[in-house]
Amino acid sequence: MAGVVEYRITREGVPGLLFDQADVEGAVLASAEASFRDAILRTPSESILVGRRRELEAEVARGLRDRLEASGVTVAVDQVRVVDAHPPREVVPAYRDVSAAVSDVERFRNDAEAFAAEQRWAAKGEAAARRDLADAESARLKAKAEGDLKAF
Repeated sequence: MAGVVEYRITREGVPGLLFDQADVEGAVLASAEASFRDAILRTPSESILVGRRRELEAEVARGLRDRLEASGVTVAVDQVRVVDAHPPREVVPAYRDVSAAVSDVERFRNDAEAFAAEQRWAAKGEAAARRDLADAESARLKAKAEGDLKAF
């Protein structure tokens, strides 16, 4: 996994940078790596690869800010982005199989829902047609009975 951290030195940090020769870049790099590791260890791989990337980035940014503040590095973290996330090479074939299976499940679910909807509407149509035929037959029999009554 690869990530990018966008930060800037705050006004309070400028004197330390100029006079103490502080290694701000090294501190940010070490803290960012640690924050990424911590967040990744607490997050399932699938959610990083598939859908929870923004939440992971926010978690890394919070952890990075906390680490930098605790170490006295005065920078403002503007943005953290995950730019490259992929499974380890050894598991790529298995990951693709799982991904295909997940896609198949979604496709089968969508097909089943479409079939159920089609059957539901067909049944409603058939029920309406039978009700209309029954109403027509009822009206025919009623008219015949009334005619027979008048003829009697």
